Amino acid sequence: NGKVMGSVAAGDLADVPISTGEKKKDLGKEEKPKTSFPSADFFDTVKTMRTKFETRYGGADAAYAMLARGIRSFPDDKNYDKAIQHTASRFLRSAASSDPKFVASFGGYSVTVGRGNLFSQSFPFVMESVLREPLKEIGVDLVVRNAAIGGIPSFPYGWCLPNFLGEDSDLVSWDYSMNEGNDANGLEAYVRHALAMLPKRPLLVLLDNKRARMDLIKK
Repeated sequence: NGKVMGSVAAGDLADVPISTGEKKKDLGKEEKPKTSFPSADFFDTVKTMRTKFETRYGGADAAYAMLARGIRSFPDDKNYDKAIQHTASRFLRSAASSDPKFVASFGGYSVTVGRGNLFSQSFPFVMESVLREPLKEIGVDLVVRNAAIGGIPSFPYGWCLPNFLGEDSDLVSWDYSMNEGNDANGLEAYVRHALAMLPKRPLLVLLDNKRARMDLIKK
């Protein structure tokens, strides 16, 4: 649909790793650790997940090329390994906590609501279906919240994040692509409030491709 999902971790600048056809060879050669954590079942689950993805979208090359076009990661590929470590550390902190869950909370418009589909078929819950089993293998319960409402901007909802998305959120997202114009003012306020109001300083996932907002995320 031409949209780009950019992602950056607000607070520590960690980001979600992006798999491309070029990276795929490295990802496929992961060695199982000598310790029992994560278990061999984790790697088997991840392998199965990747195989399904590659098969569904026309083979490995086509699938990872599509992924590269649809997702942007910050910082860039020069910090790829560091980005993976930062993102993984978030899941591992959840696994080591007294309440081992990872809460992903989504806001936005009708695209995120999933208009034209069942609510359970909206993309946040599709993501949940993909990540639930791998995270379960490392002892993390994935909780996904879809609080999107069609036709509403990030203000004032972005100023009430504990009430709107939950103060226990490890990841927050907003769809800026339809009703926010072309400037970055709303996004900057959203990021600042996420840092100030949510104690976990959550990972930020942005559904957008406007230059001003992409430039802001890079900074």
